[in-house]
Amino acid sequence: KHPQAMSIFLSEGLWNNIGNRTSVTGRLLEAVGAKLSDGRFVAEADDEKTLINLRIAYRNEVIALAVRDLCEIDDLATVAERLSYIADGVIEAALSIAWRSVNPLKPKSELSVIAMGKTGGRELNYISDVDVIYVARARDDAEDFIDEATKVASRMMQVCEAPTSEGMIWQVDPNLRPEGKAGALVRSLEGHIAYYERW
Repeated sequence: KHPQAMSIFLSEGLWNNIGNRTSVTGRLLEAVGAKLSDGRFVAEADDEKTLINLRIAYRNEVIALAVRDLCEIDDLATVAERLSYIADGVIEAALSIAWRSVNPLKPKSELSVIAMGKTGGRELNYISDVDVIYVARARDDAEDFIDEATKVASRMMQVCEAPTSEGMIWQVDPNLRPEGKAGALVRSLEGHIAYYERW
């Protein structure tokens, strides 16, 4: 379906130039045309083409890593760590798409996605879902910053999970948050810190 992906296997292909977390994230952000704006990345668009571009870029990263894995170039711990880097990059790119959809101009919130479980432990495997929690804080004392951050987090999950002609990526699981499914999707940074201090 994508013969150009054969370049991954060439002597100078992606499998031989994976690089570090920054390199992986940079390639995934580039795939969605993300640019830095007001301290966060904002994608060029939030449409079917952008979602497909992200899925193709993600697949290429996984294929390149799988080549190294099958050829025993990287050990198990390195493969798991690099799969986690790919997950980090996908989340960053998906966030940039979500920001384009929710508020591409002046944001009211700063949203952090904290990796939990195997992702946070850098022990991800090829079929893992990705466990995260979300925390946010206001910009310029905006009072409705949680509403905006919740919309961004929700759209980010949809970007990863939505079916397209290139399939989905994986499920983002936010249910490790303090109250599980019963709790708010996004907590304020101050509230989150206070919760764990009590705990």
